Amino acid sequence: MGQTQQISEDFGQGVPPSGWSIENPDGSEGWEMTTTTQSDGTNGRVARMDNYSYNAPGQEDRLITPALQLTRVLAPTLVFDVAYAPFSDTQFERLYIDVSIDGGSTFSPTAYDKAGGELATTGNQANGWGPRTAADWRSDTLDLTPYAGETIILRFVQVAGYGNGLFIDNVMTNAPAVPLTSVDEDFEGGVPPADWSVENPDGLEGWEMTTTTQSDGTNGRVARMDNYSYDARGAKDYLILPLLDLSGVANPTMVFDVAYAPFSNSIFERLQIEYSTDGGNNFLPTTYDKAGSELATTGNQTNGWGPQTAEDWRSDTLDLSPYAGPSLVLRFVQTNGYGNGLFINDVLVNSLRALPVELLDFNGERAGKRNTLHWLTDNEEAFSHFEVERSSDGNTWQLLGAVAGAAEGRNAGQYDYVDDDPQSSAYYRLRMVDLDSSFAFSPVVYLEREAAAELRVFPNPNSGSFDLRLPEVSEPLSLALYSAHGTRVSAQKIGAGTQNWLVKETLKPGVYLLIVSTEDGRRWTERVVVR
Repeated sequence: MGQTQQISEDFGQGVPPSGWSIENPDGSEGWEMTTTTQSDGTNGRVARMDNYSYNAPGQEDRLITPALQLTRVLAPTLVFDVAYAPFSDTQFERLYIDVSIDGGSTFSPTAYDKAGGELATTGNQANGWGPRTAADWRSDTLDLTPYAGETIILRFVQVAGYGNGLFIDNVMTNAPAVPLTSVDEDFEGGVPPADWSVENPDGLEGWEMTTTTQSDGTNGRVARMDNYSYDARGAKDYLILPLLDLSGVANPTMVFDVAYAPFSNSIFERLQIEYSTDGGNNFLPTTYDKAGSELATTGNQTNGWGPQTAEDWRSDTLDLSPYAGPSLVLRFVQTNGYGNGLFINDVLVNSLRALPVELLDFNGERAGKRNTLHWLTDNEEAFSHFEVERSSDGNTWQLLGAVAGAAEGRNAGQYDYVDDDPQSSAYYRLRMVDLDSSFAFSPVVYLEREAAAELRVFPNPNSGSFDLRLPEVSEPLSLALYSAHGTRVSAQKIGAGTQNWLVKETLKPGVYLLIVSTEDGRRWTERVVVR
């Protein structure tokens, strides 16, 4: 089963969708696609269990997601639409969601488990009910934070009761990525690597892994576009790096190995690197743009060429200083010319000089009314100090305190920091500062102390303008709206004590996730449908 970092599934292509699976133990009724009224009031395809025709009380049927990577993400959440009417107070279905963290070998229950009246989105129906209006649907949410850091598989498990149809639609996850401050990728783990992605618009040849001679002369795995077998001149394919935060990196630079031979002087490929400073929503060209002989690392070849020696490779460099920022995404863009294979390897994005301190481990724990952070370092030559930072939303950070580094040249150091007044949920990171004031950030640690409450959106669906009924809290609130791909498209501040708030945005039609949070870390989430 493949892996993904986000799920955004409307079942428009069928049940199970690509990458999903179903389990139908008795071979009778199972999860299927049907056309009915959706949560936005229009007709469309959804997933259904037809229990009205299924006299098998107690029988389980399962709808299983692809493997979902929750490594390096903030506040992962599952959101989906459900529609259901019990047949009677004693004849009804149950829906629960369980999770696997071992690749699907074993599953354990999550917090989502509803049946009968709790699962129902309307009153009892004895007529083979199906949703007729948008009001027959409800948006349900499952907090996936307990599984952050894992690769998980989720199962929607329906227990039949010979009642009415159960409908599910618009299954999506929101897991905004924690930016990296460097990349060092040799593609030995496959293409795309973890946290990377590929886009193959025509569904034909795309970026893939192959084994060939590398730039050091040994055989190994690299990324390739097989243009020799790909007659789609002008088609573009994309290899996309993870989200990067280079705002604190001195002299950010991208270095990578490339190998390429044109087929002829008129049949050749083009390679560009594009950048996005809004997390991957919009891309612009960088200064890297090579084609034909300028891209070539050897002469023309007409035999389906691939690198044979170390001399067939070249190291290319791109200065990232003009594009550096907190939400940078880079992507390789190849334009096909029906020529020869294009090979990339050993992609490195970081500063020209590494920070002297090496962070071996960084973690945290809840201890009574306090949160305690622990970290372990090595090689603290020319290192100054650590600054401990905290955030309620993973975007805006405040300084909590500073911890001095060990004596210069010390090989290893063990550190602790206690947050005596923790928020109910919070993100922590270290700003590691060198003696010359250059710095780098650690990975982010998330600690949660209590659950969140309720938030209401109306109308929903809407056209991008909607009212909010806000939780009754005495602190200011932060509002963030994310696309189905995890990109933040709006952020606002709301004054303390506000109960109602109007949101007016210019948004493309689709499904969005709204997150409202307080400074002390409490969060409320709601799915928003824009038509």
